[in-house]
Amino acid sequence: KSIEDSVINIELAPLAEPPRFASLLRVAFVKIPECGVLDSIKPTSDVESKERQDMIDLALQKYFEVDRYLSSRDIFGINISWNCNSAICIPCNNKTHKKNDNFICFKVIAMEPSDEPVLRVNKTLTALVLVGSSPSALPPDLLIAGPEGTVPLQRDTVKTLASILAPTLCPTALSSKFRVSVLLYGLAGCGKRTVVRYVARRLGLHVVEYNCHDL
Repeated sequence: KSIEDSVINIELAPLAEPPRFASLLRVAFVKIPECGVLDSIKPTSDVESKERQDMIDLALQKYFEVDRYLSSRDIFGINISWNCNSAICIPCNNKTHKKNDNFICFKVIAMEPSDEPVLRVNKTLTALVLVGSSPSALPPDLLIAGPEGTVPLQRDTVKTLASILAPTLCPTALSSKFRVSVLLYGLAGCGKRTVVRYVARRLGLHVVEYNCHDL
């Protein structure tokens, strides 16, 4: 029940029997930790690439030591200690580095047998295949926890920006064709970046920053 008194009714029904075990699970990266943004995700050597892959494999193996119930297109996350050990990596050396920054999200691309709506996944009975990356919104923090960080003072701007971006996240044939561009302008230090990061966090969107001088 929200502040506007809108009510969502959820009906629970018991299953006659547990879902079948998946014989195959294909997943793709959705979100990687902060120190893996842009250039730093490109491994500098085969050794580094193998180390990162081993970390991910071990984390997935541990996650699926118990049965997990998944459906196609589901998003699930795994907490992993992801540190590039670079002395010049700001996120890795930031004293305020949060545990949430070590959260890797994956999207279920396909499962076998494909005719089942829900399947159980366990490392001993399911073959797991990692198939690159997939663009997808993340579960917004409204569904997980309260907002963290600075709340912008520009509430009208927040509402306007959210109202523009939110329709593109609806899973419809029309929304898949949306291409939205928004120009925020204002004096330096007025809070443009804070507004963007806040709205993105609430909607479960990624933020990738580019310096126009580099383009």
